[in-house]
Amino acid sequence: MRFALERPGRGGAYQPAPLPLWRVPDALARLRRLLPVMPDGAALERFLPDTEGGRRDAALLRRAALASTLLAGLELGREGAASLSQATAFGAILVAPAGQSDSARGGTRAEVGRAGGRRPRARSATS
Repeated sequence: MRFALERPGRGGAYQPAPLPLWRVPDALARLRRLLPVMPDGAALERFLPDTEGGRRDAALLRRAALASTLLAGLELGREGAASLSQATAFGAILVAPAGQSDSARGGTRAEVGRAGGRRPRARSATS
């Protein structure tokens, strides 16, 4: 006897097709390949892969690529292979090979991944 709420047997569980998102290992490989040919460094966006403009999910793919590339840059900074800097809050993030002088990047205020590098300055209520 079959119950009214019982589902007929099906082939298996639904598995949607995975999205072709830019992964952190892909971004790490790209940064490691491009940083040596950009000795002065570049904005983080310059390291993103080309995205297909006509796709419905192009904005999602770009956000995923940006997040993966930022994580890859931070990993390279942690390893000491790259230096990341940001002059202003919400400003462009610059990625350069490790060992770049401050004068080459314009003396930014906050940096990550440099031994002995400056830390972000705390602001007091009176400044």
